[in-house]
Amino acid sequence: MLPLGRRVLLPKTAYKTDCFNGTFDANLDLAGPTLNATAVGEYSGIQGGAEVAFDTEKSKLTKNTLAVGYSQNDFSFVGFVKDLSLFEGYVHHKVNAETEIAATLNWNNQTNACCFNFGAKHVLDSATLLRMKIGCCGKTTLSVTHKVKPWLEATFSNQVNAKTLTGLSHGISLEANL
Repeated sequence: MLPLGRRVLLPKTAYKTDCFNGTFDANLDLAGPTLNATAVGEYSGIQGGAEVAFDTEKSKLTKNTLAVGYSQNDFSFVGFVKDLSLFEGYVHHKVNAETEIAATLNWNNQTNACCFNFGAKHVLDSATLLRMKIGCCGKTTLSVTHKVKPWLEATFSNQVNAKTLTGLSHGISLEANL
């Protein structure tokens, strides 16, 4: 919430075509305007984008992100760098009509922390779905979702720490869409 009597001007512009989208915003606060710009382009399944924010009061970039991606009918990849310290990548592949797999990987060069996740989804029949996820900390989750009625789904899940085989937890949920 703005303090009483404080006025802020927020002009915004945008330009969009079939293969390009760009924006430019400015927060014209008297304490120091902040400028934001984004640009995203695509050509033949290859995407690229950038986002920057510049604080004029401090004369420095407050945000910078570069991303690149590729997608086709059954495969997609996205990778990006945020503030030159966080590097992330996502991969998704539709193996066939029933099975999909995906993975994420990120690395923070300031903390030298690296993390990955891997998941899979498999459709057994028109009413039953299996999911599996393995995380970098060793947690493995398995779940089965069954559509009991068109408006009622039941999910049974199990999570275990694969490193120590401890921390076993179970879950049962019912979801009704009325």
